[in-house]
Amino acid sequence: EGGQCRLIRSMNKTKRGFYSTPACGIMVSVTETDDQFFPKMNYVEDIAMSKIELINASCADQEVDAVVNAANDGLWEGGGICGVIFKKAGSTELANACRKYKTPLNDGDAVITPAFNLKNAKAIIHAVGPDFRVKPTAFKKLFDAYYNSLVVMKDNGYHSISFPLISSSIFGGDLPNPVAESTKQCVRAYKKFTEDYPDYDVDVKLCAYTTSEMREAQAEYKRAEV
Repeated sequence: EGGQCRLIRSMNKTKRGFYSTPACGIMVSVTETDDQFFPKMNYVEDIAMSKIELINASCADQEVDAVVNAANDGLWEGGGICGVIFKKAGSTELANACRKYKTPLNDGDAVITPAFNLKNAKAIIHAVGPDFRVKPTAFKKLFDAYYNSLVVMKDNGYHSISFPLISSSIFGGDLPNPVAESTKQCVRAYKKFTEDYPDYDVDVKLCAYTTSEMREAQAEYKRAEV
């Protein structure tokens, strides 16, 4: 779809379902008795609607309820995806909304603002990932940044969200593979959220922006077995 190769996993509850190829999310409708015909494909059952996707794209461009900003603890406009989101939303408007929060925030915190001029979303969730250059073992805080974003989304009545790879660039520090670590913690947070809130349907997009990031994230995503 649109040239974007994606990996899809979802957890659902009915006997009728879909088979999804792991390469590009191609779905084929089947019944329970068709399993013998698709022995090498991933089974995705039909209704639960909660799903997570890994896509090669910018989180700022996704048509979702909430776009996640990889925020700093002061909620000011930064570089990378943070700068992109501020510019798309309107730097002045977004900065004014962020100033309503008491800062500095803690690692793992997530707060919400309107999306302003970011027309493909209804809100922006600002998630503070840890700086592994300073805190090289802050894996739980990275998990918290993802998980708390999902909770803020739910608390505001939203169901779809797009994430960047939080703490995978400069904040990755000396981690052997910051992209893989960020992917792992996102998937862990998604699993925990769907366990904690099984009746709340969510559509999660984890976005790897560059081709190299997609390759690294893809390897970890496959290992995660969502």
